[in-house]
Amino acid sequence: MGKEEEITMERRRYPRIESLCLVSYTSKAEKVQKTAVSMARTINISAGGAGIEVYQPISCNSIMEMEISVMEDIFSVQGKVVHSRKLANGNFMIGVSFDQLQEKLSSSVRDYP
Repeated sequence: MGKEEEITMERRRYPRIESLCLVSYTSKAEKVQKTAVSMARTINISAGGAGIEVYQPISCNSIMEMEISVMEDIFSVQGKVVHSRKLANGNFMIGVSFDQLQEKLSSSVRDYP
């Protein structure tokens, strides 16, 4: 293969679907709640996790308790922050790995127009 060919391999186990959904959440570190109930939005979602834009820093390994709204359905999920980075707009992008597979959530997002 030549240098001009660029290969991108999907490293995720569950393909992400780009979707903007409203999220309410709290984060915990070592079983202590670190944030009040706050609002955010998803950037992408899969059965195994989500990319979420938040408005305050959240540390890696924090536990997130979330309610994700897809149309009229609300999904209660929990997961762990596996990465976090500051965005140019001052917000933060976090990657959350769900504790349990969320096939129904993923299907709902996929069916969302």
